[in-house]
Amino acid sequence: MKTTFLGIFLFLGLLTACNDGNYSIERITFRGTEAYSCTGDTTTTFLYKTQEKQALILQFRAGLLSNRADSITGQIGSGYTLLYRTFDAPPTSSYFCTSPPATSPRVTSEIQALGGTVSIVTREIVDTVAGTVKYKHLVRIRDLNITNENGERLIEKDFNFGSYQTAR
Repeated sequence: MKTTFLGIFLFLGLLTACNDGNYSIERITFRGTEAYSCTGDTTTTFLYKTQEKQALILQFRAGLLSNRADSITGQIGSGYTLLYRTFDAPPTSSYFCTSPPATSPRVTSEIQALGGTVSIVTREIVDTVAGTVKYKHLVRIRDLNITNENGERLIEKDFNFGSYQTAR
């Protein structure tokens, strides 16, 4: 009987001791590695990806991407903005790509990343059979720092935002 009470006491103690309540987002996990834009080419100023009622939006200056093998780095907060949004329903491409912006689905929360290093590596992909050249832009963010309005922090050491493909 004594060991049963001791076991329950230890279990409850560990349960409450491990709940620091500091994270509303434990990890950013989006299935798939595809990133999308509204233009489908290098003139885009943002890339997005969605999963269920969530979206990640990476904004950057016009003309950043190019159709040539290259490697670009920059800082969130200095030329790059990353937004994490949740919605009341799953967003579609028309939400991101209509002007004026769509009013539905409704944004239920938005968190802007405070820091991180964005790395975009562009590789040339030659299809000798079709005679085409495409470019794959691989986007990664190192030391991603997201803090919500309650001060809860999420830090991802090496976050794979995704890849975006363009053609000549």
